[in-house]
Amino acid sequence: MATAEHARSYDCLLALEDTTSLEFTYRTVREEMGYTTSRKSSTSLHAHSVLLFAPREEQVIGLIEQTRWTRELNHYGKKAQRACRPYKDKESYKWERAS
Repeated sequence: MATAEHARSYDCLLALEDTTSLEFTYRTVREEMGYTTSRKSSTSLHAHSVLLFAPREEQVIGLIEQTRWTRELNHYGKKAQRACRPYKDKESYKWERAS
């Protein structure tokens, strides 16, 4: 709520989106993570974030959205199935959902 209140004082705002993978090397943390690649030894998570930015003032207002997820290791190698998946069920839908 603080970000929304702060945003009201600006005339022009941009919502900047990006997806990144966060990889963790500590064994205690890795056991809690999922997979973002097909390597079983690589445990991590994806994060899709939307940052609110005031370009005229060159000021970051705050984080307004973040979605985090991992993939099941047994879902790899199913490219043909992904092509038939409904758009809203695809990972790429995160861009529209966050907007």
